[in-house]
Amino acid sequence: MSEQPNISLLVNWLSGFGKTMLEALPELQKSTILLPQNGSQTVLRGLSCTNNDACFSSTYAVGQVMDAVLSGEYTLENFEVIVPNICIDCRANDLEGLLRKALADAGFSQISVKSFSERYLSVSKSGQGTPTGASVKKMAEALLLCDFYEQLLLRLRPMISIDDLKDFAKQSLLQISFAVKRQVEFASAAQFLLSNAMSLMPDSAIQKPLIAFVGTAPSLFNTTINNAAVEQIEAEDCEVSLPWYSDFVLYGLFAKGISLDLLYEIEKSRAELAFLIKTKSAGKFTNMLPPRSLDYYQRLAFESKLVSKHELSGAGWLYVGHLIDLLSAGARHIVYAHSFGCLSAHTVGRGVFRALRAHHPDMSIVSIEYDPGASFVNQSNRLKLLTSQAKESFASNQ
Repeated sequence: MSEQPNISLLVNWLSGFGKTMLEALPELQKSTILLPQNGSQTVLRGLSCTNNDACFSSTYAVGQVMDAVLSGEYTLENFEVIVPNICIDCRANDLEGLLRKALADAGFSQISVKSFSERYLSVSKSGQGTPTGASVKKMAEALLLCDFYEQLLLRLRPMISIDDLKDFAKQSLLQISFAVKRQVEFASAAQFLLSNAMSLMPDSAIQKPLIAFVGTAPSLFNTTINNAAVEQIEAEDCEVSLPWYSDFVLYGLFAKGISLDLLYEIEKSRAELAFLIKTKSAGKFTNMLPPRSLDYYQRLAFESKLVSKHELSGAGWLYVGHLIDLLSAGARHIVYAHSFGCLSAHTVGRGVFRALRAHHPDMSIVSIEYDPGASFVNQSNRLKLLTSQAKESFASNQ
């Protein structure tokens, strides 16, 4: 392959819309490679390059990078690795160090490792590296449109045919691309996605038992890490509710004090989407919670007195805010997902289960820790047990 100077390898935590998100920053499109997800091969590679105490999310990210570096596909003289900021004061903070060691051990110490915010959202000593106001707005809108698309997919997937689903995906991604390229406005693109989804949703759509799937971002949005848990739940004839991915992006920006301009633009776009869903969805997507403000989740968590106002590690009070929001909306069957080694998921997330059960005795919650060595059969059986409880409860309430 010919030389590719100044190429960034971007760690891919998401199994869905990473490619579209990449288009949000025009300066990245020609110089950034979104790393592919190679399933168990990536996990095995990561395990061979990290210590046994690394969190699963970090192990997976190291595997992604080393797969690409060792593939022989690229000329590596001018490469760098970019790591998205997904955790705050947690073990995944070790990821950059783990990557540098893995690269050095393999003989590629010349490849630099930087966080996404350090590379694209901070001012360097030379004044370079901060996107313009237009780029920040574009990035925020692309994130929200992709997030909205994924939420609509969750609602449609159990209800419509595969052909209709493919047609929806094709038209939606094309519309998002138009919006990213500034050929249509954000509000128009969002309205198109919603109208298209509503036209496909049958008027007599059969209601299904709802399973809320909450937890840490990689465990929710990466199908390799969670063994395609959402698909497993849907195969049991249940509907899944997931948090918005932008919740975690907002929390990361807020807790680290990074790019307040981007935080503002994301909050602004989320407010537009929430209003659209409330006024235009005609009750067709009752199980899709609108995007909330960070203040809303923070208030839920603090007023519950289940978590300290000073808790920021991992995703701190955001986990608790998600749980309370879903319970308030009527969800009673919950999967709490986290990867091996996630301390905040253990101490904050699981730490509030007993208190939540005291307030919601009819709640059923299953905590699943995703680990490279964990039994898939055990995880699958626990999901099946929860879905069977949800179906039994759903039938008794009809």
